[in-house]
Amino acid sequence: MFETNAYNLQQALEVNYYSQADRAAQASRKALQAFYNALKQGWWEKLWASLSNRHYAGIKTVRINQIRGSEGRTEDFNAKFKPLQVRSKGRWISIAKAQLTDQALPLVELIQIGETYYVRDGHHRISVAQALGQESIEAEVTVM
Repeated sequence: MFETNAYNLQQALEVNYYSQADRAAQASRKALQAFYNALKQGWWEKLWASLSNRHYAGIKTVRINQIRGSEGRTEDFNAKFKPLQVRSKGRWISIAKAQLTDQALPLVELIQIGETYYVRDGHHRISVAQALGQESIEAEVTVM
């Protein structure tokens, strides 16, 4: 009986030790991810601040393959505007339905640097347009 109780105690201690180690490892991963997200945001903010010579270029038709990046939302879409999160599903589908039934959608907002465009607003609309085979999109463009 003493051996059984000692064995049970040892198992309980091992489970507690491993669950604490798992929590510590998980906290380390989350902290590292938060750091790199903050670092990335800091660099983007520095870039945008340094590009103070900007002006509104009006409404343009922009080829989707010229849109290469995002002012944010890098966790929601990849570089080719494919969804990365299931949480985007509802919004993505509602935009697709609107587009397929020819409902008017707001223009996307893009920032142009050289010949490349970056999304300020409209990530879902660009993703849907691309998925439905659209080659270009109407956008409000700000040139930097």
